[in-house]
Amino acid sequence: MRLSALTLAGGLALGPGCSGGEVGPEPIPPELSEIQAQIFTPNCTFSSCHGASAQQGLSLAGPAHAAIVGVASTEVAGMMRVAPGDPAASYLLHKLEDAKPTEGVRMPPDQPLPAHKIEAIRLWIAAGAPDD
Repeated sequence: MRLSALTLAGGLALGPGCSGGEVGPEPIPPELSEIQAQIFTPNCTFSSCHGASAQQGLSLAGPAHAAIVGVASTEVAGMMRVAPGDPAASYLLHKLEDAKPTEGVRMPPDQPLPAHKIEAIRLWIAAGAPDD
């Protein structure tokens, strides 16, 4: 009986969190400067997308705040690209999350962003989409 109790206690000590499995990606702080550096620049600013020859007049190559926050969507009337404090009303999230958005295709095309990157954008918008 004593051996069983020790074995059980040892098993509990190695319980959840000690599985030896893969560690998830490091979360991205929900700050525009981090989103710009870790998401927009490496994933969106190619010349044919949202870089030098920006689609829909939406360049994400430089500071993006003025181009996206409180700016009407050019694809969907009545929606803002980013509605500060309201992720559900932000067209940017629809373009990133929906497999078949209202207009066009999911962004980035052919290679959706991982969930942790979309979550950083969602949290930033929910916090009021401040310009840091």
